[in-house]
Amino acid sequence: MARPFTPEDLVQTNRLGDTAVSPGSTAVAYIQSQYSIDSKRQTTKLKVRSLNDNIFNDNSIEVVIHSADARVNPPKDSADEKSESDAESDNLKKKLKPSQPVWLSDSVLGFVTPDKSSSGSTLYAVSQRKGRWSKPHPLVSMPVPISSVQFSPESGILAFTADVYNGTSTLEETADIDRQEQERADTAQVYEDLWVRHWDTFTSPKLPQIHTLKLVSTSDNSLKPKGQPRNIIKDTEADGRLEASDSFVLSPNGLQIAFVAKKPGKDYAWKTTSYVYLADVDGSAAVPINPGKGGASSSPAFNQDGTKIAYVQMADPTYEADRNQIKIYDISAKSTVNVAADWD
Repeated sequence: MARPFTPEDLVQTNRLGDTAVSPGSTAVAYIQSQYSIDSKRQTTKLKVRSLNDNIFNDNSIEVVIHSADARVNPPKDSADEKSESDAESDNLKKKLKPSQPVWLSDSVLGFVTPDKSSSGSTLYAVSQRKGRWSKPHPLVSMPVPISSVQFSPESGILAFTADVYNGTSTLEETADIDRQEQERADTAQVYEDLWVRHWDTFTSPKLPQIHTLKLVSTSDNSLKPKGQPRNIIKDTEADGRLEASDSFVLSPNGLQIAFVAKKPGKDYAWKTTSYVYLADVDGSAAVPINPGKGGASSSPAFNQDGTKIAYVQMADPTYEADRNQIKIYDISAKSTVNVAADWD
């Protein structure tokens, strides 16, 4: 007999997180989380599902499973109170909390996990052979949290966003300042312009900036970083506040990035104007493709051969709920076409 759907059911419902489709569109990786009222634990899984089978058949495979006490102050006898040596055991798949799946090839899947010891994050990878997934192994560690991770198998470029302090040159510098800030006895913040708060979120001295890092193949068919992460926005015209952490996309060949940033200036508080920028992954150029007096831009996307960029933009820079208009920019001709201008 059916029963009512209760608040307890809602709290314990499976919740989907980040997703990523493999380069050959044969599988999808996704994050699934669930809270248990009885055990007071939050379980987070990295799962992979084949796209070649019947969509109604659940063929998903659990690649990484993480379970942790969800209480703010778990008791000392909690199962989470483990020694560091346990984290290096064969049970590693259960020690890492997965997020942000990213395909490094059709058979190698990466994911990001927080590093509690350094307050940074680490990109791990698992590989598939004969239907079985390997143990996770670390590819690269960052001294600060990263998000919106993307990878181009064609160019070997890993792109991500990281919140950094203005004027810093490396992620390590931001991590050093964070450690100094944690030693402060107060939380006061001085604001020198009117961009103080957006809705219910106060601005901070840190800005979300796009970084790129080259990954190269090793003799054992793995990947390793070459060089250091590069901030492609620093010291360019777009050296402002990114509109959103996920507002960038790699070109099909992995050599360019289209992203959204607020219009440089002092009118953040009363103007929504933001531009779509086109930049090289090495940071050598970052120019707006739609400069002018329009409103907020968003959702840039390359076409299949990387010759055009589609995006949406509002017309009124003083109206946050204005109608989005679809636009297509031709990179070689440097011209823009307004699509479906009469749509409401």
